[in-house]
Amino acid sequence: WSSDVCSSDLITRAAGPSNRPAHILTSELRVEPDRKYAETDQQVEIYSNEDWVRSIGAQVWFGEALRVKFLSNVRGRYELN
Repeated sequence: WSSDVCSSDLITRAAGPSNRPAHILTSELRVEPDRKYAETDQQVEIYSNEDWVRSIGAQVWFGEALRVKFLSNVRGRYELN
């Protein structure tokens, strides 16, 4: 497998018929495009509309559905409509 390490990353997923837009911001991100996977051990912020989550470290799987595992010091806000 191949991986890339990026710094000061912002990854954006556009809104679709069954999902909201999502934005992931971190200072360092290791990306494995073939696996649709990324991870960081740095602070990460994920936000979508008014909702947000911050943590130290995360694993992210990009597929039909976005799946995120937050690793530590997780804080967030989710607004019900």
